[in-house]
Amino acid sequence: AEDGKTGVDSPDDKFIVTFPYPYMNGVLHIGHAFSLTKAVFRAQFERNRGKNVLFPFAFHCTGMPIQAAANKLKMETETYGIPPQFPEDDPEVRAKMEAKMAAAAA
Repeated sequence: AEDGKTGVDSPDDKFIVTFPYPYMNGVLHIGHAFSLTKAVFRAQFERNRGKNVLFPFAFHCTGMPIQAAANKLKMETETYGIPPQFPEDDPEVRAKMEAKMAAAAA
């Protein structure tokens, strides 16, 4: 809330902005710099207006689901190869699986 005279916000006003760490499963690119620059600029702008600014770097969890998916993909690639060779494709394994399912259904 501006005081009307100076155009400066009350020091009781607060502003928070966050920015995630770049993900470990990619390479840095211009988009990282572009987004970080916007966050840094806005934080400094709000500080100059007199607000108490909190800029915790990387305190949010959007990277966790992405990292979990990357870890799962890595494990599946190590297990099944590229291109994947699933056990069901082997006729012997498939016959055993079908016999087990038939026995369970009976």
